[in-house]
Amino acid sequence: MIILAGFGLFLYIYLMPPWSSAVDPTGKVFDLTQEGKASIGLFLLAGVLWVFEVLPIGITSIVIGVMQGLSAIRPAKEAFKDFMDPSVMFILDNRDGQQALAEYILRNAFSEQKITYLKDTGKVLYRSAMTHGCNKKNFEIFTAEEFIAAITQHIPDKHFQMVRYYGWYSSRSRGDRIKKGVLRPGDEPPQGENANEVIPL
Repeated sequence: MIILAGFGLFLYIYLMPPWSSAVDPTGKVFDLTQEGKASIGLFLLAGVLWVFEVLPIGITSIVIGVMQGLSAIRPAKEAFKDFMDPSVMFILDNRDGQQALAEYILRNAFSEQKITYLKDTGKVLYRSAMTHGCNKKNFEIFTAEEFIAAITQHIPDKHFQMVRYYGWYSSRSRGDRIKKGVLRPGDEPPQGENANEVIPL
């Protein structure tokens, strides 16, 4: 139902009559093209799919690429180049990759191998990936105190919520399933005498 609502929202925006031109404070007029309306509709569609998590992110990326091509927002080749990047698509069927990603985003990526203590100067050398922008570099030198301060700023406050669960894994969904006896995807609520006898896993 949510998927249909998302596509319905896209079609509603896409098929609307032409919108009036926008005028900026300097008096310059901007016309909204059909491709522009399609972009707004696609943005809303993507928002619905992402917020309600009705599809895996990899599938959502495919949908966005396909819709860009079908609605002539961009040439299909360009659209699929961005939204079917391997960094997104690996999530579809790579369980090891999913596990590694989950473990990585739950903690700060400090590596002991990247840290070198320089005994002669009493300073700490930290190596990392090359940064972008004007000041490109792949290392930083700290005093001991500066390095400790840089690390400790990433320590979350006491009781800070690091993980949030949505959809199937949310507390409310789990509570509802326990009441109904649905403990695994695909389970059917128990019937008969044992309908209310539920043992959570």
